[in-house]
Amino acid sequence: MQTPLAFVVMLRCRRKDYKCVFRALIATLPRRPRVQAVVSDFEVAVWSAAREVQPGVLQRGFVRSTSHRLFGETSKQSVYSARTRPTSASAVYVFRQTMALPFLPADVIADEYQTLHTASDDAQVAQHLQYMERQWISSTTWPPTTWSVFRRSAGADQQRR
Repeated sequence: MQTPLAFVVMLRCRRKDYKCVFRALIATLPRRPRVQAVVSDFEVAVWSAAREVQPGVLQRGFVRSTSHRLFGETSKQSVYSARTRPTSASAVYVFRQTMALPFLPADVIADEYQTLHTASDDAQVAQHLQYMERQWISSTTWPPTTWSVFRRSAGADQQRR
């Protein structure tokens, strides 16, 4: 069962700030909690603080924020925005397929990602795939096991918020 523990208003969102909050929450409890998983948005500061305060705990991103982050970051880089929409059908296909990656089992994501390299020779696609490789496929902060939502329901994430 997931129970909201606290709501915290923070002026800064740095790793050391999150660590202070996590430690303060733990200190207020009658006994040390047995944390099984930490579910949060994709913020480096939160993830690294959680890793330090609760080492070895499973970390996952929210189902909804996974796709939002993938698309949001891609748009921010102007790889796929209103002004630079892909012109070829193969580019559209690759963008859609990368948006679907979180719905696959984590252990097949890297292989499926590799197949997308041959789907288009478009420059936008190459830029997009470089971003995906760097930020999501080979990342030590957010490897596919943390953002795969295979067999996870969005409702479960809503309960955790």
